[in-house]
Amino acid sequence: LKKLPVHELKIDRSFVTDLLTNKEDLAIVEASIAIAKQFNLRTVAEGIEDEQTLTQLKSMGCDIAQGYHIQRPLPADKFEEWLAQQKVAQLMN
Repeated sequence: LKKLPVHELKIDRSFVTDLLTNKEDLAIVEASIAIAKQFNLRTVAEGIEDEQTLTQLKSMGCDIAQGYHIQRPLPADKFEEWLAQQKVAQLMN
């Protein structure tokens, strides 16, 4: 990790899916986030499918979330619309 030219550490969905019910998955995700922080890497968790998992990952310090709970895959033009709506929503908060 210390010699690789990377800026992010991605946490696989296989660890995220059962994060709330599997203590081994929780430990792996916690350790992954801690290691990433030590190397000044952003953390990206994939496979987030519910609000509870998203909340848990936020509380653990995860930087970026991906998954169907956030948004299902979209064509490029629909993605641009969705992204613009997200930016407006952030400005209003």
